[in-house]
Amino acid sequence: MSPKSWHSTRPTSAATLSGWPRNIRWPSRCRRERELASASCSSWWRRSCTSLLPRSSCSFPSIVGICWRGSTGTAACCARNHARTACWCGCCLPGTWRSGCRSSSWAPWRGSRERSGDAWTVEAAPGSGHLVTPSSGFEPPPYPYDRLDDLRRLAATHAGGVVDLSVGAPTDPPPRAVQRSLADVSDVHTYPPSIGQEQTREAASRWMRRRLGVEASPDDIAACVGTKEFVVSLPRYMRLRNPERDTVLYPEVAYPSYAMGATLAGCRSVPVQVDQRWRIDVAAISEQDAARALCLWVNTPGNPAGGLDDLAEVARWGRAHGVPVFSDECYVEFTWVGPGVGELGLPGGTIVRSGLDGVVALHSLSKRSNFAGGRFGFYVGDPEIVRYLREVRKHAGLMVPAPVQRAAVAALDDDAHVLEQRDRYRQRLSRLAEILVAMGIPASLPEGGFYLWVRAPDGDGWSLARRFAERAGALVSPGELYGTRGARYVRVAAVADMAALDLMAERLGPATGICR
Repeated sequence: MSPKSWHSTRPTSAATLSGWPRNIRWPSRCRRERELASASCSSWWRRSCTSLLPRSSCSFPSIVGICWRGSTGTAACCARNHARTACWCGCCLPGTWRSGCRSSSWAPWRGSRERSGDAWTVEAAPGSGHLVTPSSGFEPPPYPYDRLDDLRRLAATHAGGVVDLSVGAPTDPPPRAVQRSLADVSDVHTYPPSIGQEQTREAASRWMRRRLGVEASPDDIAACVGTKEFVVSLPRYMRLRNPERDTVLYPEVAYPSYAMGATLAGCRSVPVQVDQRWRIDVAAISEQDAARALCLWVNTPGNPAGGLDDLAEVARWGRAHGVPVFSDECYVEFTWVGPGVGELGLPGGTIVRSGLDGVVALHSLSKRSNFAGGRFGFYVGDPEIVRYLREVRKHAGLMVPAPVQRAAVAALDDDAHVLEQRDRYRQRLSRLAEILVAMGIPASLPEGGFYLWVRAPDGDGWSLARRFAERAGALVSPGELYGTRGARYVRVAAVADMAALDLMAERLGPATGICR
């Protein structure tokens, strides 16, 4: 579109010119021309500097920290960054191409500007960005654990720093086999398959048979980039598959990402009642919610309370109502009660033991192998659902890096490090329970997982969390982060080492009065 045709379809006026951000500092040689343009648009159009007309559609002033080569002229700048439509400074008209734009040596926005060598570094001024369309829809809530920042600062005032028992992030090193595998990085020249390399899926299949006593074909297994992204993205993909349904069901005391995944997909999130042992009660789901459900999430062993769901019952309910059931089993290696299964004879359950029809199990190496930074997980289950998700995720470009997959194979084939980690968590849980009981807070060991789910004596989880920070320099998670039913509790993660737990006990002393 030429300047003339653009001018004829959108008459220039003072109002048009006011589209410039108000924080722009015009160069002296252009201020007079801008004033003339406001007073007499037609005469200004006939001048040679029509390129100085502002573009109200340009959002460049909102961009922070831009660098470009200042010596090559604006033509190269335009070609690289605005698809031959306008230069960085915004002085070229939409649809025009000017090879000799006078703006190559200046930037008409207020803010800091430094030159280093032949590159300019520009930072937009505070308040820039008002040309961008304002949001009138969803505003992300604070991330749950960001809400602990004040408590963290309070705990950090203690000598020796914070004893962090808030997040289930491993602090122990990954197994040596994983470290050795990562040290040999040679196959990063090409893209790995989105579904996971064949040897990765075969290793997952071997682990399912050895640890859980379940036969699963590698064809029914696919990799994911950590399980959190799978949890959060699943409702969107399932909504595309079944647009007539709009509801995600999940336990009323649970990992926050189940509900957030529904929110980000524009779906209803409906919490499902749990019983006194913190197990999901599928009988409490209404027929109306079941008819609208895209999926039902279960988590066993459960986060935060450590309950063990009756997975066979849950699978039966899902099949009877035509609702796919997704079982998050990332804590399965830390199941403390129940019959032994698999070759190792350790407790642990999986929903696919009752068959693959209508169910998908989700597994992770973040907890099992202290490999949270690797971002590796996999899902296994109903062939049709797995096939659908595999194909959708290919289009999204979700791929686990090849070195991480190789390390995952080493981790899945090694059981010794898991036995060591089980012993660590068991000792820490027992030590934490002793400390809490000594403080006058009843604490019992969970059926699974590595969290203590503790009721606050005064019924206020945030108040108890604050007292932990004040008296012990310890950071714990108020139960309200996991649902309103958890508001009377705190979650204490056994992720700190024994030395940190002893430091916490020393700070509390023999008569803490923490609950008074």
